[in-house]
Amino acid sequence: MMKKILVSFLFVAFVTGVASADITWDWSFASEAGTFVTNGVVGTGGVVAPGTYALLDGTSSFMVTASVVGGLLGNNYTAGTAYNGTAPFTFDWDGSSATKWDCGGSLGAIRDWLPIRHNTITKYDYIFGFDDVDKNISFPGRAALYDNVARVSYIEGDIALAPVPEPATIALLSFGALALIRRKK
Repeated sequence: MMKKILVSFLFVAFVTGVASADITWDWSFASEAGTFVTNGVVGTGGVVAPGTYALLDGTSSFMVTASVVGGLLGNNYTAGTAYNGTAPFTFDWDGSSATKWDCGGSLGAIRDWLPIRHNTITKYDYIFGFDDVDKNISFPGRAALYDNVARVSYIEGDIALAPVPEPATIALLSFGALALIRRKK
């Protein structure tokens, strides 16, 4: 019977590792943090292959979970609106970090940024790939919460970006459920 449980666990781990069609990413810099969802496939063990990934549904999947500006929490965001950026909103991933942020439209032609604006609090924008030192140069390892009134970064810092290993979590939960079922029998 243990062999069946082990085979079931390996099957679930394989299926969830290969079949994941979307990737949830954790991001953070300075005091800011959140998640967003892109296209792509998370491999076994939560590994995401190098490549270009696009935010799903514009930015309806973009969420702020921690901020010094409390009104910014949640997922009420739109990408590119303040800077004439248009879909697709993408970033290049080298297997361990973002190497380029990008969007279409006139902004994408001149700067490698990914700007995201809150739909009701338009004073601030999150800009990935931005550093206030030289606003015309891309800094893929940096991000800023930009103050549109003062025209400076309110907060900026080195960005930490990592895929959320959801398939592994699902596999472990499935294994636990199988073990409980086995124990009850």
